[in-house]
Amino acid sequence: LSRSHLDGALIFCVSMLAFTYALFDRELIGFETRLGVFAQEMLRNGPSFFPTTYNAPYPDYPGLHTFIIYLLSLPFGKLTVLCAILPSAIASAITLVLLFLILEKHDRVWAYAAVFMTSLTYQFLDSARSLTMDPLVMLVTLWAFYSINAARRVNWSLWLALCVGFAIRGPIGLVIPAAVVGVALWSQHGFKRALSLGIKALALLAGLMGVLLLAAQHEGGSIF
Repeated sequence: LSRSHLDGALIFCVSMLAFTYALFDRELIGFETRLGVFAQEMLRNGPSFFPTTYNAPYPDYPGLHTFIIYLLSLPFGKLTVLCAILPSAIASAITLVLLFLILEKHDRVWAYAAVFMTSLTYQFLDSARSLTMDPLVMLVTLWAFYSINAARRVNWSLWLALCVGFAIRGPIGLVIPAAVVGVALWSQHGFKRALSLGIKALALLAGLMGVLLLAAQHEGGSIF
């Protein structure tokens, strides 16, 4: 393993300790309770394309985030705070690793400084220790940027990231990373490359929306 990979592993391990410390001492509050209900119902009723409330499909989000919590909760047979927040913690830790790997190529000291500054930001730390989808969307966005930054071209990893973002957060989970990558391509390679990406991303969005509508028809019928 290279020094960069060892540093990345260290950042991940330390971050996970910080993001999961004393989680057993807290409860789900506020907006977290809605996502907690999604996970509890999936544990009772089994996996579905959409999360449910009171056994009815909930249209705002696809079911991937809830399904991840469902898988983590299966060994315990119930939803725990640690299982609920673990996806946010893992996503935030991987985000810091990607941030380091992106900047380490230019300056190692500034890469570590960026990791420390980001991890000590209140909003970032709060999201990493909360039941929310924001850290997963953030990870997908940085993953999309990292994929073109590492390969210096649009590749399959970018499209996979956009599909995962859509599966987590719906259209906005695709639009945000696509917009970030589009701006990066515009600044580095000009308007034509950015426009080409935008057209392809729009076509992907339309295709995934079609899949989402078919899933909605399957889950809740034409009314849903």
